[in-house]
Amino acid sequence: MAFLRFLMLLSLIVWLGGVIFFAVLAPTLFSVLPTRHLAGSVVAPMLTKLHWMGIVSGVVFLISSMIYSRSTTGVAQPFALRHLLIYAMLALTLISQFGISPKMAALRASMGDIDSGCNHESCPPSIQRAARLVDATGDRRASAGTRCRLPDSAPVLNI
Repeated sequence: MAFLRFLMLLSLIVWLGGVIFFAVLAPTLFSVLPTRHLAGSVVAPMLTKLHWMGIVSGVVFLISSMIYSRSTTGVAQPFALRHLLIYAMLALTLISQFGISPKMAALRASMGDIDSGCNHESCPPSIQRAARLVDATGDRRASAGTRCRLPDSAPVLNI
């Protein structure tokens, strides 16, 4: 019993501790390293490792928690609140790992070296729209991360 509770706590500590650590470390890397490309090269594999830590931790928690519930109450309680929350966390982690991360990698590969900037043709449409909006409003803070410079002939959004 004590070992199962230990596994439950350990898995949550590893998972949530990793998320908190990553949330602090990633912005720090982008502010300390000389280029955003280098920071992205460091953060991308860390994000993959964080996802896999979360997936393994979630599965370990669910298995140990259900065994613990079954041994104490006689029922595994798969729909207990703690299990529903872990299901939701696992679903979000899986979506991030297998849905969002591949799209980020493809976008990053298509842009090449982000610090050298990109021309209007190589920028994704969403970045082009953001750059046009910035041109229309004059607010350069919104384009600080894009480095996409559109030619003067590009249409500007009317607000």
